Amino acid sequence: MRDLPGQAKHWPAGRASWTEQINVPIRIVPADQSPIAIDNSPEIDPKKTGAVKPGVIRVTRKGSGKLVKFDLSIEGSKTPCSFEAFARIAEKEYKLGSYVAYPGGSSSSELTCQLVSLDPSVKTADLILRPNPSLAEDAFGVERVWGGEYEIDGLPLTRYDLDGN
Repeated sequence: MRDLPGQAKHWPAGRASWTEQINVPIRIVPADQSPIAIDNSPEIDPKKTGAVKPGVIRVTRKGSGKLVKFDLSIEGSKTPCSFEAFARIAEKEYKLGSYVAYPGGSSSSELTCQLVSLDPSVKTADLILRPNPSLAEDAFGVERVWGGEYEIDGLPLTRYDLDGN
């Protein structure tokens, strides 16, 4: 290791020193269990808090297929959560990605999936959020997340993939 001025051995001697003992709670969990607690308390239920706010859902062309983009915002201060997100479109389910909402504020994300094709008559999609606390294990300040599945049905699709758009 190089001798840089920031190393403790180069600091001037202090006038005083002290030792302080603090108690810190530690929770030990088995290796196959997430340390993030599941909370199904009614006060953080996203259906009651209004924390989950889906935005515009756009369908565009991508190569010979379709790209579906879901805008999603979650107020973590109302409902801390860690989800796997899925879209149900024309009775078929597609994985959109994952989402962690921190308890200190809100966050927004664009979640996407690709489809081979989509019938022009399809005008709505469902958003399904399934809890996955392990996604939040590296997230600072997340100790608990909403543990229920959350589904919003009948969200309108904005179709930019159709002729004339």
